[in-house]
Amino acid sequence: SACIADLAIVAAICSSAVRSCDGAGSGETDIQRRAHGLLAGMRDQRERLRRGLVRGSGQMFKPFPSGTVRGPIKFLYAFDRDMELLHVERDDPRPTRGAAASTEDVERADVKDLPIVTWHFAHIHRPDRSVHMINVAGSQDPSEIQVNKADFKIRREGVIDIRTVGLLAAVSYEHQASWADLFKHLNDRPPDEVVDEGAGLWRIRWPTTDGLGRNSLWIDRSKGFSPVRFEMQHKLISREPNVKGGWPEPFGGCEATWTEINGVWVPLTYRIEDQQYRDAEGRPATYEHEFNWELVNEPIPLEWFEIESLHAPKGTLVTDHRGQDIVLTRVIGEPDNRDVGTTYSIPTAGEPSRIVYRVNGHGIWIFVGMSALGIVLILLLYGLRRSKETRG
Repeated sequence: SACIADLAIVAAICSSAVRSCDGAGSGETDIQRRAHGLLAGMRDQRERLRRGLVRGSGQMFKPFPSGTVRGPIKFLYAFDRDMELLHVERDDPRPTRGAAASTEDVERADVKDLPIVTWHFAHIHRPDRSVHMINVAGSQDPSEIQVNKADFKIRREGVIDIRTVGLLAAVSYEHQASWADLFKHLNDRPPDEVVDEGAGLWRIRWPTTDGLGRNSLWIDRSKGFSPVRFEMQHKLISREPNVKGGWPEPFGGCEATWTEINGVWVPLTYRIEDQQYRDAEGRPATYEHEFNWELVNEPIPLEWFEIESLHAPKGTLVTDHRGQDIVLTRVIGEPDNRDVGTTYSIPTAGEPSRIVYRVNGHGIWIFVGMSALGIVLILLLYGLRRSKETRG
């Protein structure tokens, strides 16, 4: 039962003499056994969250040399792990023009705010398909919902996994490292310190492989083995002989608070900080989230995993990419859908051409840009040259 599993985990942490079945004779140190016990408790608690529906909001603040990206974050996350169902939607601020992310220039970052647009990402995964949509506010091009095979690898930006809350630095957050990868990374690394800080709070510390850094994770056993704090540090290297370097303030990390709903611990607030990006006033880059749970380990209506749940704007194209050709299956909001069933060849790798969709009152016009324009220009230049030769 769950209670027996918790007792076994606690025993492994509190008694260095306890050996796990797979750890006996493996050469594990007392520190490693305690760390593995804490991480096993965290994994067990996170895996108990099988179904959920949560909405969230927050703020993003990230300085660049050319200015600061600042704006609201919104997201929705519905999932049923047993049925392999997932629905993710996320709104993020993005700059309307490029901003160099060089950390060498970050101290000269201006405090002015860059103009932003809202970048909307949506993804639905089911056993039979993978659906995603990206829509940029104010764009003149129609949105497109692409239907791919279930094993299609989408960009991980925007794909939230609640189980990773409390374990992410800014880089892994922006690229959405997976729960499995993060847990394996922590569990496989040998820690050099495990400390009981009292009131159920434990700290695990890992040195980096080069010895020039260290990461620390705080796990609160009293709150379902939840990760409440994560920090990363770089060691200061002294140029003076016989002078040891010290450990400055963390350059990045996160903090999370948790609450218990239906016997499961879920995140309530989440803040990620990156001191490597600071504006002219010294304020670091931050991502702040608040979670509003609507369902926890309760049945999730299957409507959440249909295309209609994306509420795509009128004119959005629904295209099927599971075959050799792209097949237009729907145009959202178009009553006649007269071009449904039209197929378009997918450009092969290396071809300069790409298919661009346009929507008007008469249906879909397909423009094969760049290559077609190039052919026209080549023919035109050839004709002009022939004309000159003829005159000569």
